[in-house]
Amino acid sequence: DSHDALVHPPLYRALVSGWSALVGWTMHAPRWLVRLPSLVSGGLALALIASLALPRPSPRALLAVLLATVATVAVAVSALARPYGLATLAVVLVVVIVLDAAHRRLSPLEAALCVLAVSLAAWTDLIAALVALLALAMRSAVDLRARRTRDAAAVALCAAIPLVPLVAG
Repeated sequence: DSHDALVHPPLYRALVSGWSALVGWTMHAPRWLVRLPSLVSGGLALALIASLALPRPSPRALLAVLLATVATVAVAVSALARPYGLATLAVVLVVVIVLDAAHRRLSPLEAALCVLAVSLAAWTDLIAALVALLALAMRSAVDLRARRTRDAAAVALCAAIPLVPLVAG
């Protein structure tokens, strides 16, 4: 059981337990009902990817939206009653924020959203947390290269805050 908690942190299990209690899920309930949290998470991830094409669609952004929409893996993991749709949403949120703020400082709201997304990833799936942290590390490297050390330190702090409970526990 401790192995499962390490490999699959408890957030998704708690979310599904709450969802099941809310809708009164039983073994005879429709499958889509228990999978709804994953489906919503996957749909939100696709919507975030689509936001890359706004307000002025570029060919690269439109291609990213198209590929994400038809990607078998992205659609399949969102249709499972597993944590991967929620983990995908967390990673996509970090990547979209980092891409949107590529040539400027992160706003306090963007920094808070990054902390929230990395926390969500860390408490949902450890591989997703690593990918989200990698996106923030790449952002820090860009900031350091541009001699924005204060910005790089702020992004690194955003990445580290969600990990405190994992290290302390």
